[in-house]
Amino acid sequence: MISLSRRLPLGDHRLQEREAGAGYPSVKDNHMTSQDDTVNSNPFFKQVYSIVEQIPCGKVVSYGQIARMLGCPRSARVVGWAMRCCPDHLPWQRVVMADGSITGGLYANIRKALLEAEGVTFLKDGRVDMKSCGWSG
Repeated sequence: MISLSRRLPLGDHRLQEREAGAGYPSVKDNHMTSQDDTVNSNPFFKQVYSIVEQIPCGKVVSYGQIARMLGCPRSARVVGWAMRCCPDHLPWQRVVMADGSITGGLYANIRKALLEAEGVTFLKDGRVDMKSCGWSG
């Protein structure tokens, strides 16, 4: 069975803190803050999460598509930062690169397995088939 929880690819000491239940840090305004503080105080992140929440099972969307949906076409990287702090209850695995590449560092295999379990199809080179599985919102 595949676990729906995920961990951020952080250094060992931060991962140990996360395992111990401490809030893991994220970067905001050049200082460290808890994930909840970042999410709760950043309206752009909240908008990203409201879109991610709507992505149907078996469909994917790119970081750039989310940025365009929010009227900020050059903010794909900021969408990526938001997804790094994404609450666990959201379908975070459904956000991929524009070419269908799977991101997630150490967790790319988990993301791919979750997408496969949802019926997302992949091309021979391992990328998501964006033509058949892309979601336009």
